[in-house]
Amino acid sequence: MIFLKQNTINNVAVTLNEKNSLTGNTFNINFQHIDTNKNVNFDSTDISTCPNRYNQFEITVTGSTYVNLSASTISLQNGFHNYEIKNISGDTLETGLAYVTGTTSAIPTYQVSPTKIKKVYVR
Repeated sequence: MIFLKQNTINNVAVTLNEKNSLTGNTFNINFQHIDTNKNVNFDSTDISTCPNRYNQFEITVTGSTYVNLSASTISLQNGFHNYEIKNISGDTLETGLAYVTGTTSAIPTYQVSPTKIKKVYVR
């Protein structure tokens, strides 16, 4: 699963060389929102230092409608997306699930209240 945060440059690392041999360092990435079926399709360049082992992309997710396909700056809705990465020849290299979250959404945590006292009853 890929986690993306709004208004941030996200570093995404994947292993694309497992199923097919790679041709070039530019890949087509497609995100499809699960609820709305809205597609965002763009090309991104691999910035990995060792592309035979892993591939790394910088994806900037904005909260606006601005999309700069050459710089991997995209607008995605919060929530779950199916993603698909293809090489230039059109072969599907990886599919999976991505989760986009906003900058203001709090991560739920569980805290024990300090005023609660555990009582043990003995017969």
